[in-house]
Amino acid sequence: MKKYYGSDIIVKIEKVGSFKTQSGELAVNVILEDEKGGLRTELVTEWCLETFSTDKKTDATELRDGQTDHIVTRLITVLLDYDFNMSGIGKLLDEMGNRLDASMERAYNFAWNKDDKKWAPQVRVGVMRKLLEGEKIIKSIPNGGGVKKEKN
Repeated sequence: MKKYYGSDIIVKIEKVGSFKTQSGELAVNVILEDEKGGLRTELVTEWCLETFSTDKKTDATELRDGQTDHIVTRLITVLLDYDFNMSGIGKLLDEMGNRLDASMERAYNFAWNKDDKKWAPQVRVGVMRKLLEGEKIIKSIPNGGGVKKEKN
């Protein structure tokens, strides 16, 4: 039976060594076939693939909406567990955005320059890559790894 990830057919799943996310989720390369028969590879976690792959074809919007709904539900649960106040939501969202931006820009810099010393916070190299791809690159940096808090 065919399995889909959004509108694409899952052709093959390949392990990516021992690469894991910060929460310990294993990542895999998923080879996908689009409607025109073209192949591409996406890096996703095993959990994400298991959770969001389906037996029927959907579309990218439905896939993204399902992921967004799941993330928002998990984040709200965490905020409730931390007894977080509504007055802090704006700062929290800003800080999350800043850290993710800095992490991705560091990944772009290292991918292109192979020299982490050339990385300068707040210099935007690009924003069209997946967060998981950036995290994989950052973890390959000697003495690096993980999302680092940007210093003000």
